[in-house]
Amino acid sequence: MKKPAKVLIVVTLYNLGDYIDEAIQSVFNQTYQNWELIIINDGSTEEKSKERAEFYRKNGDKRVHVFSRKNEGVVKARNFGSKQASYDYICFLDADDRLRNDFLQKTVAELNKDTAKKIGFVTSFYKHFGNSDQLIELPDPDLNFLLIQNTIHTSSLIRKEAFEKVNGYDSDFFGYMDWNLWISIAEAGYTWKVIKEPLFEYRVRSGSMVSQSTKKYFELFSLLISKHKDTYVKNIENVIISAQKNYSILYHSFLVKSGEVKTLTELHAKLEDENIKLKNKLNQLKNIWFIKLLIKINRFKNKLIR
Repeated sequence: MKKPAKVLIVVTLYNLGDYIDEAIQSVFNQTYQNWELIIINDGSTEEKSKERAEFYRKNGDKRVHVFSRKNEGVVKARNFGSKQASYDYICFLDADDRLRNDFLQKTVAELNKDTAKKIGFVTSFYKHFGNSDQLIELPDPDLNFLLIQNTIHTSSLIRKEAFEKVNGYDSDFFGYMDWNLWISIAEAGYTWKVIKEPLFEYRVRSGSMVSQSTKKYFELFSLLISKHKDTYVKNIENVIISAQKNYSILYHSFLVKSGEVKTLTELHAKLEDENIKLKNKLNQLKNIWFIKLLIKINRFKNKLIR
């Protein structure tokens, strides 16, 4: 009989001692139990984090291993953690987030069914908690949409071959490293699977890495484009149409709220007219103009949704 797939879960800890117990408990609560847990204390300076790391180092469960390192950032910590044990699938869990009890049961089943190994990772809808209770419903796999916006959460379950094929996380990124990883896996020839129910819980709080990344959006998005320029250029028409639709929906939703557009019919007519005009201009595009446009669209989008 074939052995059940082994999952490696890597939790990175930096000064989040107040939250890590919830993250670790969510691992212990999994209905699928063939996992190994690596906790990386990435140079925490607060006493609570040091104390919790030491507690888990001594907890007695042979599946749990704790490593303490000097602070080098989450990317290097995750890559280090991924090399500390053998596995079939890997999941990265931030110390302030949580997995739902059936997360592994359902995501492992999807990767197991994919005997052709075309699926690089399995993700899911997810729920905010803390300063928000929003349900995030992900779209079906679409590279063009992914090139414009990342809605895929960090703790998606990744096939080992896919993760290693792209050499793990890119250490050039100090934010949006997950977004870069998903694009890289797609570029490597993989697709992904979205489970349409919330299996992951993301804590919304001030001072989180996502909120810090948003402040450096322009710099990070420029880096993302430079890393995947061939993919952006190859898919230029579909990417820009997707960007324009994304931008237009947000912009015109703003117009509806402000009373400048009064009906959905009028909104849809405006969107269709703008997309036709945009298509007619695509042949005149140059790479640098394309990059500037993409950045402008996404910067404006972030202002609207704040």
